[in-house]
Amino acid sequence: MAADPRYRRLSVEEYLRLVQTSQDVKYEYEYGQVRALAGGTSNHAEISGNMYIALREHLGHSTPCRVYIADKVIQVAEGRYYIPDVVVSCDVADHGKAVVICSPHLIVEVLSPSTELIDRTKKLAAYQACPHVQEIVFISQQVQFVEVFRRAHADDEDAWHYLQYHATETIMLESLDIQIPVSELYEGLAIPMDNEER
Repeated sequence: MAADPRYRRLSVEEYLRLVQTSQDVKYEYEYGQVRALAGGTSNHAEISGNMYIALREHLGHSTPCRVYIADKVIQVAEGRYYIPDVVVSCDVADHGKAVVICSPHLIVEVLSPSTELIDRTKKLAAYQACPHVQEIVFISQQVQFVEVFRRAHADDEDAWHYLQYHATETIMLESLDIQIPVSELYEGLAIPMDNEER
């Protein structure tokens, strides 16, 4: 039996081979260390799927932008590879037979109690430091609430705008010229409106 990859350092090449051969477990990679991702709830899967469908319907096939869900590895820095819940790339080099998305344009994370701290700290900082990323979306599973971090594109290229969207509002994804009602992401789920909407 092969050694558990979580307990030894891997090269990037070894990690990418692991990604392509591992059937049951998904792994993220940071500077030689791998981290196995826990399975999500049914709500997590439904929200991710709803976001994927909404983005795919809006993007269509007349744009170079493509949306991927759940198992697509993205490179956010040299030696840092993550697997967000949904990702959009507008770089044709990331499509087709590409194993890794090197130019993520929009990243979506559905927040879980076990991963929210990592998503909001380490991963958010890494996403914001990646020059390709234009918008980052956090979606709550606890209440109908969405957060968007949007690159400012002003004099300070490291500046980001922070926006909140509640259950009756519509998310604006400016970098893709897309609007998605928050309620569409929670359709069919017994997830309450947040306190702002009660």
